[in-house]
Amino acid sequence: RHLGSRISPSHQRSLSGLRTPVDTMLLVLLCFLVVTTSLGAPCKAGVFVELVKQPDLGLKHVSIGKDGLTFARLTHGTCSLNYVATCNADGKVSIEEKRECVGLDRVHGPAVGLLEHSWEVCDHGAHQTELKLLTSVVDLIFEHEVAAGALVLGCVRLTAFEDFPALAKVRGSVAEQQAALAARKAEVGGCPTWKNPREDAVSRAWDFAVGGYKDKAISASVYAYQSYLVRAADHLRKSGPPPPDGTGEPIEGFTLIGTMIGLNDQKNTEAYLLITKANCGWNVPMGIGVMAPIKFDVVASMSRSEHQQRDWYCPWSSACDDVCWDKTLPIFLSSDAIEHTQVRQLWDEVTLKDAHIADFPYEGDVETSLLGTLRHAIG
Repeated sequence: RHLGSRISPSHQRSLSGLRTPVDTMLLVLLCFLVVTTSLGAPCKAGVFVELVKQPDLGLKHVSIGKDGLTFARLTHGTCSLNYVATCNADGKVSIEEKRECVGLDRVHGPAVGLLEHSWEVCDHGAHQTELKLLTSVVDLIFEHEVAAGALVLGCVRLTAFEDFPALAKVRGSVAEQQAALAARKAEVGGCPTWKNPREDAVSRAWDFAVGGYKDKAISASVYAYQSYLVRAADHLRKSGPPPPDGTGEPIEGFTLIGTMIGLNDQKNTEAYLLITKANCGWNVPMGIGVMAPIKFDVVASMSRSEHQQRDWYCPWSSACDDVCWDKTLPIFLSSDAIEHTQVRQLWDEVTLKDAHIADFPYEGDVETSLLGTLRHAIG
């Protein structure tokens, strides 16, 4: 009756004559073919290759050529599984697994087949298991290109183009995709893949729980801070900015920042980097009541004033000692000053040249008092 309600009376009469098992089987097969040909992501639109479920996110739109696209490799010992996206005879995206194993080592990956919406392969932290990205993507935090061969802590995901209508302009060359992703970040105020910014901003925190207990604690603190930012944004939208003296700053914000600094071995920059990554590089206020009223043009005007008091200020920082700073060193706040550029170039070429190799050695006196430890933790 349900089928007959959608066809003409003459066809209803012809269908009513279907009595034999063969007729019934042919009708079922016909319906099956109609349904299956409508499933699957079309190859002609391309797909998105993503890095997900980890702090560093990535995405890139790619087309699938006649030889397919090998985009990920899962390895355990001497056994490797290569994952390839191909176009089947119906013009739909299909995922294949190519196994290369030597000896007794074995690894089991996810089921493969027709791509409908999204598919992913993950590194679940198993011993001697490694997941690699085999095609380049665009880093969603700092927008540089992540080269093929990068190790993945979370998952490599393949997503149908139609599943991201907001990223319809993310196509073409790497430079074109970088520009489109940056525009989307500005539009959403965070990660370009967010579909519901308020919810996705908070749930993004769970991408940081990729390791041991410390990572899970960091993830929980990021969750708390992202939740605080959403609530603070609602409050600012309704009530406007807090007073310039900082009295409107909720103690919750500073407490959460201090927690993240403590979990990162008292390294302020690494704690702030968590929030930078959580929001895909989009600017968020770290101290709303203290930071919001400060404007660059006001600070630049004060620094140029002959009547502005000059003194040495370095509050609440573990690097406030003569080892890191010479108190006679002029710090020029105005970025259009020649002197400012010279100081920054000197800092980059002398101090930061090898900063990526290891942490800076600390040579100053270490405060051991409870108050000193708390002050360092706050930042």
